[in-house]
Amino acid sequence: MNVIEFTTLLGDPARFFERRGEEPSLFGPLLVVAVVALCAAVGSVVTTLQLGQAIQGDLQMLFLFTAVVQGSFALVVPFVSWVLYVLGFTAVAALLGGDSDLRELFALTGWGFFPQGFGTVVTTLVVVATLHGVELSPVVMQPAWAEYPLRRNVFFVVSYGMPVLATLWSAYIWLPAVRRVTGLGRRRAVVTVAIPVSIGIAITVFASFVLAWL
Repeated sequence: MNVIEFTTLLGDPARFFERRGEEPSLFGPLLVVAVVALCAAVGSVVTTLQLGQAIQGDLQMLFLFTAVVQGSFALVVPFVSWVLYVLGFTAVAALLGGDSDLRELFALTGWGFFPQGFGTVVTTLVVVATLHGVELSPVVMQPAWAEYPLRRNVFFVVSYGMPVLATLWSAYIWLPAVRRVTGLGRRRAVVTVAIPVSIGIAITVFASFVLAWL
């Protein structure tokens, strides 16, 4: 995949999918999801360890264990998301009278995870930079954050906002993929993509707030 194809995927996905032919390969999208999963796992581990360094106290072993658990979980999530989104698109498309070829839908929607990997890399870099030099109390993190108002705002905005933006960018790529596979018109294709994506974003936001208060 060259630079031109990459920019076409991100900017004009409909043209990109036209070039995939009638029976697109699964290898490319599978590789994309695998790379995204690897980025998510590494990003989760790095972020957790960086947070562990920022918190004062003898909690390094606890954060090391947490990093391993979260990294393992993050490695699986993109593959599970891929399956759930494809099933969601298929179910909604069927209700709206569209056709669906699961293999082709997997082959095209997998490319849409590119923004997820980009978002993960950006989030990791920003969070690591934000936490650098910060010292937080393991008992009262919120008052400690008050000493770093700018960093605190950047930390929470990027941590919660980037996954949502990445998912919306993925939805932009998934729309022409769903239209191509299901044969639905634009409006029905938008609905087909919007419902699973809205559910996915709601789950992401909810999970972020839950983890923030654990």
